[in-house]
Amino acid sequence: MTRARSLAALALAAALALSACGSSSSDAGSDTGSQAGGASAASTTAPAGQAPVALSGKVNDHGTKDLSGDGATPTLSMELDDDYFSPTYVQVAPGAKVTVELENEGAMAHTFTIDGQGIDQKVEPGKKAKVTVTIPQSGSLAFLCDFHVKAGMQGAFFTGTGSSGATTTTAASKDLPGY
Repeated sequence: MTRARSLAALALAAALALSACGSSSSDAGSDTGSQAGGASAASTTAPAGQAPVALSGKVNDHGTKDLSGDGATPTLSMELDDDYFSPTYVQVAPGAKVTVELENEGAMAHTFTIDGQGIDQKVEPGKKAKVTVTIPQSGSLAFLCDFHVKAGMQGAFFTGTGSSGATTTTAASKDLPGY
């Protein structure tokens, strides 16, 4: 019986170690968001495993876009795909009003949701939509897909390197069956 307990403890330790390493996908992409009507800002990509903003739960990381030098009213093209946003993290100037051009390139409907700003834009597959997001003076602002947040479909706007403690929503996810 002692051997069985030892094996169970070892299995538990291994599971904990693996879950700590697998809390987010590290598929850091390149400059996938683009800006309409102006010069393109340089993109930044956090090193693997080092997201620029801490979000609770799983995050499918598809890159970081830097719009911080694009003034008070930048435009961002954002891809919504099955279980991720691209870019996932967006650096912006404090207080900016960002026009986000959403395009659902996935096979399922998705939302772009920021509860604190009353933004809950549903986008059907193959469709586009546009929202305006007001960035806080400091820190970060989380966004998510109401349907697929548990599957890792979330991200954040942030105003500086090392922003942490993103404003996350506490509303229950409306995940589709199977998620």
